[in-house]
Amino acid sequence: MKFTSITTLLTLTCTGALFHLPLTSKAADEVNGIAATVNGEVVTKAEVSGAVMTQVQLWLFQNQTATAADRDAKIKEIQAAALKDLVDRKLILAEFKTKGGVIKRQYIDQAVDRIVRDRFKGDRKKFNEELQKSGLTFPDFRKIQEEQIIVGAMRSQNSGGRIMVNTPKQRQAVYQKNRSQFASESFVKLRMLSIPKKTSEGPAAASSQKALIKEIRKKLLDGAEFATMAKTYSQDSFASEGGSAGTIGKDALNKKITDVAFSLEPRKVSQVIDDGSDWRLLYLDAKQEGKTPPLSEVHEQVDKMVTQEKRQKIVEDWLKRLRKDADVRIFGN
Repeated sequence: MKFTSITTLLTLTCTGALFHLPLTSKAADEVNGIAATVNGEVVTKAEVSGAVMTQVQLWLFQNQTATAADRDAKIKEIQAAALKDLVDRKLILAEFKTKGGVIKRQYIDQAVDRIVRDRFKGDRKKFNEELQKSGLTFPDFRKIQEEQIIVGAMRSQNSGGRIMVNTPKQRQAVYQKNRSQFASESFVKLRMLSIPKKTSEGPAAASSQKALIKEIRKKLLDGAEFATMAKTYSQDSFASEGGSAGTIGKDALNKKITDVAFSLEPRKVSQVIDDGSDWRLLYLDAKQEGKTPPLSEVHEQVDKMVTQEKRQKIVEDWLKRLRKDADVRIFGN
């Protein structure tokens, strides 16, 4: 299998991170620590740490307005997947080598040129400065791009035939599973009550603050007005308005608050929410559900989603076969 002739597989945008962040002192101590072996090839703990830092850096760059809670959740997600992704990457690269795959230099050159153009506005001097700061040499960077191209090409080639025929039953199932994605925006008229975990009395006050918000919730369930309780106890910017945050869509607040708010029924009080530095209670004055168009109006979108799910399943089955045939050993922390 020579990839030099499969040009369609190599028109891939390199979406991986540009550079590894400098290793922390802790990560530097892990250079010789073994996280896993793949057919005898070592995956070090430092590689895993570097992969996590790289992905986090890229995600933060692309999501600069994300809340602290969203950032923490994403970092945990990246950490959980990092070792598996590295193992799969080594398996794919080994499979490519076994089959005699070759990547033309021009494709690597094009990948590097795209990065210089898109990320550095064509300023190669700036690109080289950032590369130097990262501790990578230019050959190292080219190697990263080459491997990204190989992994993308191999995944593409093992994702099923060029054309997939989707049945009405498959489209209907995917449509039902993803109805919320097609719906027009939903809105809630929201009130919020916030109690900080810490006070001027220090960490010892944390337990009493949690007890306070639980007592407030009990009073609300017993019939107290949310607006009155918010004005009396809440310590956020909505307190003076009786906790009213106004009518909001799903992109106004962080994911945790949004998920709770849109799962509530009108005139109901939420459970106590642990939102980082604060305990919160939510209350809905009203809810306006978005309208979902019929399948006939989103047929093309759904068809693409069905195809994507099929291809992802085929790729995962292929990776499972690679893992089964390989000698993969995962070591504890």
